[in-house]
Amino acid sequence: AALAKADELIHAFFAQFEKENQVLEFDPSLASMVVGKKGETVTGIQKENEVSIDVDRDSGKIVVRGEEENVLNAVAALKAVLDSYKAIRLNGSSDELGSIIGKSGATIQGLTKDSGAQIKVDRKTGTIDISGPADNVAKAKDAVEALLEKFRRENVSIELDADFIPSLIGKGGENIKQLREEMGVQIDLGPRGSGAVVLRGDEDKLGPAKEKLVELAERYKKENVMVRIRPDAYSALIGKGGKNIQKLQADTN
Repeated sequence: AALAKADELIHAFFAQFEKENQVLEFDPSLASMVVGKKGETVTGIQKENEVSIDVDRDSGKIVVRGEEENVLNAVAALKAVLDSYKAIRLNGSSDELGSIIGKSGATIQGLTKDSGAQIKVDRKTGTIDISGPADNVAKAKDAVEALLEKFRRENVSIELDADFIPSLIGKGGENIKQLREEMGVQIDLGPRGSGAVVLRGDEDKLGPAKEKLVELAERYKKENVMVRIRPDAYSALIGKGGKNIQKLQADTN
């Protein structure tokens, strides 16, 4: 009987402890907004409800301590604050995120000012974090997604045979310059040795430009055979005064 009574008392103690010590969780990115300027939001709720409130900004936890009824009222007030804010994350490539930042940060500054939301872009992780009042976040999200979609429509990545790239460039860049002018799009090449190509320009011109480059690459592949040989065999293939390679050319024409 004594053990049962002790168990009952212990359970009652912890049940009351939980009522007088409640924990709320929130997105850490909202910490400054939840706490308020100079902590005024939390301080106001503490004074009004005569409770103690501890906020861990890093873990996103709020601990409310006090008399049961006061704790309940404070928790309700804090939940109302939390519900009025929102945090979301969007993703994109480094180039896409660059378009959100804009030259010298002009675009992201404009987005932040127009929406009233906080916008943080990390090109290394490929993330865009938007936080603030729910309505402001929704406005910023729509604006950012519209810019991302516009960028994706006006920037097309293709992968061509790396062996075709020197032919695409041409002597002194003549070929690529001519193609840029003819197709009305910008042609940017990827890292040396790769076949990565990015086309930038009006949406209606990108489709035909992509088809043109793929067609040229296919034609190059049909008309050119790449044979890889040992570096120390180059001189033997060429021959004295180019004799060997000239003979090969004559024999295959």
